[in-house]
Amino acid sequence: MQSPHRVHAERNCPSATAPGGRWSSRSDVGMCGGCTPLVASMARSANRFITRLRMRKKSRLEGRSPLSILATVASRRGGATIGSLHSLQPIMSGLSSHTLDPHVHYPEGRARAWIVWSIPGLFFLYEFMIRVLPAVIEKPLQQELGVSPGEIGLSMGFYYYAYGPMQIIVGVLLDKLGARGPLAIAALVCSVGALTFAAGTTLTGLGAGRFLMGFGSAFAYVGTVYIATIWFPGRRVAMISGLTVTLGMLGAITGESMLEFLLQQTSWQHVMYGFAGAGVVLALLLIIMVPNRPQWFKQRISESASHGKHPGIVACLKQVLTNRQTLLLGLITGLVYLPVGTFAALWGFRYLNTVLHISDDESGPYVSLIFLGLAAGGPLVGWLSDMTGRRTLFLVLGSAVGVISTSSLLLLPSGVTWLLMINLAVIGMVVSILVVAFPLAMEQNPCYARGTALTFVNLTQMVFAGIGQWVVGMLLDQSTRGSGANDEFTSGEFKQAFLLLPVCMLGAFLLSLLLREPHNRGANDASIEPEVGRIACSHPEGPKSHFRHGIGD
Repeated sequence: MQSPHRVHAERNCPSATAPGGRWSSRSDVGMCGGCTPLVASMARSANRFITRLRMRKKSRLEGRSPLSILATVASRRGGATIGSLHSLQPIMSGLSSHTLDPHVHYPEGRARAWIVWSIPGLFFLYEFMIRVLPAVIEKPLQQELGVSPGEIGLSMGFYYYAYGPMQIIVGVLLDKLGARGPLAIAALVCSVGALTFAAGTTLTGLGAGRFLMGFGSAFAYVGTVYIATIWFPGRRVAMISGLTVTLGMLGAITGESMLEFLLQQTSWQHVMYGFAGAGVVLALLLIIMVPNRPQWFKQRISESASHGKHPGIVACLKQVLTNRQTLLLGLITGLVYLPVGTFAALWGFRYLNTVLHISDDESGPYVSLIFLGLAAGGPLVGWLSDMTGRRTLFLVLGSAVGVISTSSLLLLPSGVTWLLMINLAVIGMVVSILVVAFPLAMEQNPCYARGTALTFVNLTQMVFAGIGQWVVGMLLDQSTRGSGANDEFTSGEFKQAFLLLPVCMLGAFLLSLLLREPHNRGANDASIEPEVGRIACSHPEGPKSHFRHGIGD
């Protein structure tokens, strides 16, 4: 009885039945002996064709299968028919030992990747705007409720009480369920939080609303970066992480001015109702525009886990918390983030006013320079990291520059405003090196624990920021004149307290020397042929089932 592959080939391949035609007994996959040289020649031509386009950085091969590429080559050469090419597909996959590197190519196409990322990116922008909301409505709330600034601060702080602890839970949920459902639910939770805040008439109601907003916001950044690791090639993840940070910084910079304008037109309650409606719209967009994780990605998760099953919460946490490199990375990111967590977020206004004699009205734009530096440096550092294929190098160099810039901040004389502006912008760019920490954390861990690793690094930043604010306040309280909350501190006392920044930057620099580049990441340059399987969560057949080496190479 003849093989079905042979029957199919004899119907489509004239040389299989022509006088002198020889059947290839070595494969029995639908290829006659007369076609073997032709197929090998076409495969080599197709491989050269792919390589030329890759070197020219063209994307015309995105979404095309090996069969269609061979058909193009065959038509140009006037070779075999389409039917015979279909009969040759099994041996094509058998002789092709490599695939296109997902570190270089978009798994599901360039356009789809950017569309899928853009909606969670908008959610992160929205999240940062509601995060800075208290800075704008604090005075109206205090007057309307008749409470002290300390009570308002405690109520607004419930945002962070939910945001911080949720990070580890968010990572496990992303690993288990993907990003689509959790992000949509998180946007709805933010919407409910905004409604609760708008309807609140007591500090308890306001605190409950802020808690819900913090709960939902905890998913925004890590969910956006998690999506990028699936739909973008590995060589773009750090850059996308930087662009995501830029969106957040734009929300922080423009959010306050926009909110101040809205408050001049209407009440803060109506503004919150608007945020509630925006949260519902974002939830619908996330459901409609963000697809579920592709099947090939789920397959890779199962393959990276033991026994072919997705590990549970405990296994994901154990993997991350027992990884010394990830723990070291968490310490570094927490130390580098301190200038934003302590200076820009809390004490910067008073420092500039007391030490450099800058008025309260002018202090705001100066502090915003840190956010501008972070917004500009994030994409740049991410792009350079992706282009060079290095992560730890930028952490080492950035923390070294951070030691210099934070030290010079304490030494600047008053009146030299242009030097202060440069210094603050450089500090922001130093903090932007953290965009490489997120892809580095995921590359240090198996595919099934990448979300947990991502949120662990984000958690350390929040924890260190909170500790840093407390430490600076404690150092000020221990000074000779700082015996009470309303006492005025001297320039020397502020400088002494903020010695914390260069000391922590020095610690980050020394710790970053102990970091190692992971070995499970593919090469950056398309001309370099990486080893098969170096991407822990890559497409098992390559993007869109492309093949990298031609038949017969």
